[in-house]
Amino acid sequence: MNTDWWKALLRYNEQAEAHRRWEVIGPRQLQETSSVYGGAPLWEGEPPISVPVKIQDGLHLPVTIRSFRNEVANEWIAAFLDGNQLAARRLAMDVVSFPIFVTRSLNAARAWLRRTSRGKRRFGLLATSGARRLRAYGLGVTLNASDLPGIVNWFLAEPEDVRSSFALEVTANEFACQGLELDRICVCWEGDMTWVPRTSTWNYKAFKGDVWQSVRKESKQRYVRNSYRVLLSRAREAVVIWVPPGDHTDLTRAVGPMDETFAYLLSCGVRRLEDAERIAMAG
Repeated sequence: MNTDWWKALLRYNEQAEAHRRWEVIGPRQLQETSSVYGGAPLWEGEPPISVPVKIQDGLHLPVTIRSFRNEVANEWIAAFLDGNQLAARRLAMDVVSFPIFVTRSLNAARAWLRRTSRGKRRFGLLATSGARRLRAYGLGVTLNASDLPGIVNWFLAEPEDVRSSFALEVTANEFACQGLELDRICVCWEGDMTWVPRTSTWNYKAFKGDVWQSVRKESKQRYVRNSYRVLLSRAREAVVIWVPPGDHTDLTRAVGPMDETFAYLLSCGVRRLEDAERIAMAG
C-alpha cells in the first residue's frame, strides 16, 4: 500500500456509510518511515477516525524470498539510494554471496548473464518506466504491464523463445515486475535519476517531448527513487547495473551525469564487472 491508496481510502470512507467503510489491518511499519522498504508512513500522527486501523505485527514479513542469499543486499540498496555513501560501502563488503556489479557495456552485461546463469535459471533486463532514451542503445521496446500474454512469455517462456526475458531484447519496468523476481538481472540506468557529486544528491528528470525536464516535486522524486528500489531488489542471486556511456553529440544522453553516476556506484562499493571477470579467470 502506498500514500495514493491511503488517500483513496480517505476519500471513499469520508463519503461512505459507516458499515461500508474500509479498515486497514497491518504491522506497525505502516506508521514508520523506512528507507529499506522505500516508504514514507501512510499517515502522520494518529490515523483519522474515518479509516479504522488495526496493528498486527504478525503481518510483517521481514525476510524476503528474492534475496535469500543475503538480506544485507536490501540494506545496501537503501543506503545507496539514500545517498549514504559510507554505509553503502561498508554494507557492500558484507554482500558476499549476492554479487552486485556495474559496467558501461550493455554487451558485457548480456554476455555475463548468459555465461554465469546455470541451467534454466532466469535472467533479464530491467529499466524504469521513465527510461525513454534507452532506445538509442537498441532498447526501444518495454514490456507492457497490461499485456498479460507478453508478461507470461517474458517470465515463463523457454530460453530459445525470443519473447522470453532470456532474449535480453525487451526491458521490464517497475510495473511489469512488481512482486516478481528473476535469478539474475541487469538494471539499465537512465537519465531520470543521476548522481550529482557536488551536492551529494540525486537529480531527477522526466522526458517530455524531446528533452529532459527537472522533477522538483518531492513526491514524484520519491516515486522515481522507489522505481529503482523495485528494480534493484528483483534478483534472487546477482545484479549487474549497466550505466550507458552517453553521447557528446546528443543532449538527451549527456555523458557527464552518466560518468558521475558510475563513479558514485563505485564509491558505494560496487565492483566493476570487467574486474570481477578478470579475477574469476585468473582464479
